[in-house]
Amino acid sequence: LGTATLAAMSGKSPRAVQKAFAQVATSPSAYIRRERLNRAAAMLRDHDERSITSIAFDLGFSDSAFFSRCFRQQFDMTPLAWRRRHQQ
Repeated sequence: LGTATLAAMSGKSPRAVQKAFAQVATSPSAYIRRERLNRAAAMLRDHDERSITSIAFDLGFSDSAFFSRCFRQQFDMTPLAWRRRHQQ
């Protein structure tokens, strides 16, 4: 999902989409990744019984190692540590 696709979906020009994301100091791909990771965190917190890899794939990550690295960057812990912390 890139700038051109977002522009077409929203009816705005690609430049307008870029400017909107620049105002919040992010890029479309960084924003989408952050939101997907927030959904993953909620799924792990809400005792979703699926495996971490399954959750990662369901949210569009094609590599569980990449998902784990991104998750750690955003939440300062691994997905497994997050799940365990919120199961208590």
